[in-house]
Formats: sequence, C-alpha cells, structure tokens
Amino acid sequence: MSVNHSALIEEAVKTLQAGDLVAFPTETVYGLGADAKNPEAIKKIFSAKGRPSNHPLIVHIAAPEKSSESNTDWTDVLSPWVRDLSEDALKLINTFWPGPLTLVFKKDNSVLFELTGGQNTVAIRSPAHPIAQELLHHFQGGVVAPSANRFGKVSPTRAAHVRSEFQDIPHLKILDGGDCDVGIESTIIDFSSGDQ
Repeated sequence: MSVNHSALIEEAVKTLQAGDLVAFPTETVYGLGADAKNPEAIKKIFSAKGRPSNHPLIVHIAAPEKSSESNTDWTDVLSPWVRDLSEDALKLINTFWPGPLTLVFKKDNSVLFELTGGQNTVAIRSPAHPIAQELLHHFQGGVVAPSANRFGKVSPTRAAHVRSEFQDIPHLKILDGGDCDVGIESTIIDFSSGDQ
C-alpha cells in the first residue's frame, strides 16, 4: 500500500458500502470483494468474473478482539452467518484462524440466496493478511470474495494480475498488499452435514 494507507482503507470501505467491488489481498490469493449483505453487489461479482450464479461464494470475516489472553470469541462473529457451530469447528477456528482455512456450515436464514448459490450452506473464512483484516474490521461486516480473476482463469497473487485481468473495469478499487504468501486457495472443510 502507499503512503496514505488509512485513507485507502477508508476509501475501500466506502466503495463496499456503496455496493461496488474492491479487490484486496489475502494470504492465499487476491479476492474480488463485495458486501455480503447486498444482493446487487454480489451480482456484480458474478458478472465481473463470468462465474455461474449457482457457484457459492466465501464470506470473509474479521477476527474478533481477544476476550482473554488465550481465547478469541468467534461465536458472536459467526452467529449472523451459521447455525450449529460445533465444538470441533471451534477447535479448528481457534487453531487456524485467521488463516487459509474455509469452513462450510448450515447457513443462518438471513444469509442471502445470491451468495450461497441457492444452497443451504455458507462458507466462511477469516484471512490472515493484515490488509484484509484491516478492511474487514473497518467495514464491520462480511465480505464475499472469490479469487479476483475471470472464471476458470489462474487466481491472482499480485495486484498487477488483478488490474490486468479486469482492464475493462477501470474504476475497480484494488488494495495492493504485495505478493500473496500462499499463492493457492484455502483448504475447505465441510461441517454442514453434522458428520465429524
């Protein structure tokens, strides 16, 4: 990011609030983000990527502040999104979040049909990249963010890749966080069936 870091984050937050898209870095790949509670913004992701609308999106959330020296309380953060948060899921969350792990849960009834591809599940992740966390904390909500590339193309690991991929969207806001550390998508574990 450049000299005026907090101004860029604030501008990105306003862009999301206005229902527009923001590309941002995670530790895995760059994501193309939209407000997870705005159906019109979510449709813009599918349109920009050329992605089939029955492919669900991952909701990215900010890590909560630590409630004690060793424990972070994820329950309140997850409650607007998921049902049936198991002890096993919480063990994984407390061990690997923020980080490159996506968990799939039965969705809360308030979760938009547009982001789940019509399924009764929702995928959630808390990325470890500091810029992603700062954006999510300031936005104070979930951001759906598939990889910032056209459907079927290689996922971007640099801001320049995103700009090149979406040259036809010149106003696309891109937060440049340098190269992604991991370079491949997150691991996905499904907790939606109740099977352990």
